[in-house]
Amino acid sequence: MTDKNVKTKSYDFALKIIELYRKLPKEKQDFFLSKQLLRSGTAIGAKLETVSEKDSKKDLFLQLNLSRKDVNETGYLLRLLNDIGYLSKDHFSALIMECDEIAAALKEMIGKMKKFPL
Repeated sequence: MTDKNVKTKSYDFALKIIELYRKLPKEKQDFFLSKQLLRSGTAIGAKLETVSEKDSKKDLFLQLNLSRKDVNETGYLLRLLNDIGYLSKDHFSALIMECDEIAAALKEMIGKMKKFPL
């Protein structure tokens, strides 16, 4: 997956996370989970968008790692929401698959960067 494809995929994923957030119950006890999901699910692409070809490799590496952490957190939160019954099996499967694809792409990009000195 190219850098551009990861940015596009993470943007599309963020839109789906926003849509899910709007549908989640607004009860006070669950507000924390839904807000965290919204934050982490939209932060993945936001961090990737801040990276430019003019940035240093060190800055790029940092943003990729921060995005990777956000995608891991998002996957965790999706699993929690699924396990407490807030997501249908199909909805969860589709979102977690996208989340895993983005995570794999970021891992691959980070791995390639590690081969070259910063």
